[in-house]
Amino acid sequence: MNARLILACLIALPPLHAAEKKKPKDGEPPPPPAHLLFVNAVEDRGLAFVVLDGQDVQRRGFRNGQVTGWLGVASGARQVRVKHEPLGIVEKESDLAPGSHH
Repeated sequence: MNARLILACLIALPPLHAAEKKKPKDGEPPPPPAHLLFVNAVEDRGLAFVVLDGQDVQRRGFRNGQVTGWLGVASGARQVRVKHEPLGIVEKESDLAPGSHH
């Protein structure tokens, strides 16, 4: 597996921690979303497939150099899985703060 793919996934997202999640009180608006940006910046050719909480970000995958716009997602604990063909799979759980950018 390409070390750059692993490194990019591990430093791009904050670690998941066991802190208790604050839920909005009745009548309060939900917290602002977190924002994610995905880039296939792997040197090797092939497609990168990104799955966020079990949902494909783009079913046909990302070509080398392809990037998404900022994607707004609910803040809180998220599971990210990146599969690069032919390099392998990286999975990461992360706690995304409201209004954060990753």
